[in-house]
Amino acid sequence: LVLLRKKGSALEVSVSNPKNRKLKVTVSVGLRLSGPKFRQLKPGASRLTFDLPGGMDAGKSVTQAYTIDE
Repeated sequence: LVLLRKKGSALEVSVSNPKNRKLKVTVSVGLRLSGPKFRQLKPGASRLTFDLPGGMDAGKSVTQAYTIDE
């Protein structure tokens, strides 16, 4: 499950795993971003990486904030 929330020049991305398992998730977006755990794919595109928790925190959302670079 992925939720994107744009606020001005900021983008918040929240990811969760409804199967309640530890998981590494990659999300690609058509924006040039800067922030944690990201990689520029090409001009105007970014790949974001999320490490979703397992154990007692399994199923909880992980949110990361990015700046939209224009």
